Amino acid sequence: MHANPDRDAHRRGVRALLIGTAAALGLAGCGGSAPTAGDDLPEKNIDQWVMPMDQYQVQWVDRIREEYATAQLDAKCMRAAGYDLEVPWRDLTGPVTRPHINAVGRVLFNRKLVEEFGYHQAPSPEETLGDWLAYSTKLNMIDAAEQAVLDNCIEATYKVLPPLDGEANRVAGIAETAWQAALEDDSVVKAAKDWRECMLPFGIPDLPGDPRQMPPDSLGVERNPSPTENPDVSPREISVAVGDFDCRVSSGFRVALYNAEWDRQVKLARENVDDLVRSQQQFAERRQRVEELLSLGQTD
Repeated sequence: MHANPDRDAHRRGVRALLIGTAAALGLAGCGGSAPTAGDDLPEKNIDQWVMPMDQYQVQWVDRIREEYATAQLDAKCMRAAGYDLEVPWRDLTGPVTRPHINAVGRVLFNRKLVEEFGYHQAPSPEETLGDWLAYSTKLNMIDAAEQAVLDNCIEATYKVLPPLDGEANRVAGIAETAWQAALEDDSVVKAAKDWRECMLPFGIPDLPGDPRQMPPDSLGVERNPSPTENPDVSPREISVAVGDFDCRVSSGFRVALYNAEWDRQVKLARENVDDLVRSQQQFAERRQRVEELLSLGQTD
């Protein structure tokens, strides 16, 4: 059998979503109107790294809800085939997104976070996450025969909720173009050099030339801490992380990068507004379908 990237992504989605590091540009959401001339743009919020194109992307919480719905459909199909596969209950009525991830899945770096967690990721507020992760691990350990049945069930789930990853990635790709261009902006390049000068007193032997490459290996930051527990953060890490943040502010790097990306997103959103609005509508329809499945009990 040939590999099916969409199927594999579906199977691994929950674990990748909740354990892995969020992508530089997030998945997708909807709501709001096109940022064309005369329309209101979202209010700037540098701490949450709000961007003009966020309104066209799937909200991170929507992806979590979709993963839960598809897992329920997969399990229902597996039970019909004679396998005892029970999906643990998830409380999606409260907070489910981790504090260091913004609405569209971007990893945040602000003073409130670094003062408490340094370079580590904050634990999830979702109380039922531990059971969910244990289920994901169990699913990755099933035997070949059960895996074959699960693959068929995943294909059946696609008929109920066809994947829109290609569309989501296309929209994210437009936003990624703005991000990459912003990194090359003269004001950002100059500010990065000033940031490095500001960081020299910390005596970091492998200090990078770009804030985005922090933290270096010499700080010994754990790369994959448990998302359900408070990370073990050393006083040295907190000191460097806070200093890093302050240097990003004093050098002008933080504001320069934010504004450079913002301006480029405005331009690209206006140039691609028709396509983005169509994608936005597809995401809205999908969200509604997921909510129908969850609220009407069709995933039970």
